[in-house]
Amino acid sequence: MFQIQKGKIRISVRNLVEFLFRKGDISTGNTVRRNQEAMLEGARLHRKIQKAMGKDFQSEVTLSMEWEEEDYSLVLEGRADGIQEMSDGTVLIDEIKCVYRELDLIEDAEEIHLAQALCYARMYACAHGTERFKVQITYCNIETEEIRRFTKDYSADELDEWFAFVEREYRKWAGMYYAGRQKRNNSIRMLRFPFDYRQGQKKMTAVTFASMEAGDHIFFQAPTGTGKTISVLYPALQEMGREKAEKVFYLTAKTISRTVVQDTVRLLFEKGLSLREVIITAKEKICLSGQMECDPESCPFAGGHFDRINDALFALLTAETEITREVISEYGFEYKVCPYELSLEAARWSDLVVCDYNYVFDPHVSRVSLLPEGRSGKHILLIDEAHNLVERAREMYSARLSRPDILKIRRIFREKNLRIYKGLSSLDRSFKTLYKEY
Repeated sequence: MFQIQKGKIRISVRNLVEFLFRKGDISTGNTVRRNQEAMLEGARLHRKIQKAMGKDFQSEVTLSMEWEEEDYSLVLEGRADGIQEMSDGTVLIDEIKCVYRELDLIEDAEEIHLAQALCYARMYACAHGTERFKVQITYCNIETEEIRRFTKDYSADELDEWFAFVEREYRKWAGMYYAGRQKRNNSIRMLRFPFDYRQGQKKMTAVTFASMEAGDHIFFQAPTGTGKTISVLYPALQEMGREKAEKVFYLTAKTISRTVVQDTVRLLFEKGLSLREVIITAKEKICLSGQMECDPESCPFAGGHFDRINDALFALLTAETEITREVISEYGFEYKVCPYELSLEAARWSDLVVCDYNYVFDPHVSRVSLLPEGRSGKHILLIDEAHNLVERAREMYSARLSRPDILKIRRIFREKNLRIYKGLSSLDRSFKTLYKEY
């Protein structure tokens, strides 16, 4: 979430407001990551709307703010979709959102979208001394290209008052993150290899460290009991302690392998290591409702989950270092949030993540990606029994389609969505061609 560079903790406006202002329920519909096609279409519509606003409308305006703390600086940065200086001295801040929803059903700007625009207005006011703003949220339907706008006037004083919450929360989370990171780095610098080296183990550790320094891939094949786990984990931690890696992932295919890693990390904790470790447990094994139905009607932990998740997450991260299935379940029950989702959130703030291959390589397994996106530095992947990845990758990236299924779905959309109906008709014609050829 945060990016640390040369004593500065950075975060984008979008990431910050999406974290601070999220609300509502977990539902099956919000567990899929952003669709690439929708993102591309949204970008096209952004450009079209911006161009239609006229020559005085500035598009993609870069803004930033910085605060000095005792040991570091806080930086908030982003790009406003549009800014226009009006003849009366008022400045228009426009935030464009491309959606699939029918615009008639949107009664007002969503708080999270408004918060993004208000941040840009506050940042612009600090840079230019502007006193009056029009903050506008522009919604565009991706399918119809219909547009609907919500506009409200704000004074600089009103922006200051509203922004006080954002600044306070930014300081709280960044301070927690920075303190944990400094403690982690200091402990790793003092950490020594916890065993007498076995035959070949010292060379394995040295080769691993050299490969990580060079950013290379390396494969080891060695019998059980030769100490592979500590031989790769120790140099990975050293890289992270030197700020040459953001996060370490230990990926496994079996529960027994995760147990070995846990035992190894516990030993290192006893030797003075300090970091946050999260062990990701499959949803079906950690679900507190026992129904695996991620909607508020079926699960009491899904209803209002995002209203409570930040309180649960902050309490968890400030009190725990080894975040296991049992710990996650305890906090999930206490704060009435989904423990599976809580574990994914905790993983994004942690230093060492122990999980199945799927959570890193499968694009459909979770609502959010565990790999930090858009951040500098590298992320170290330690993959246990990597030969299993071949078959697992086939499962992750293969799909089955049949013509009867396509025709069934096409009938559903015949009267509901002409665009989808035409797309399915095109797909059906392709199937007909394949049938004739084969």
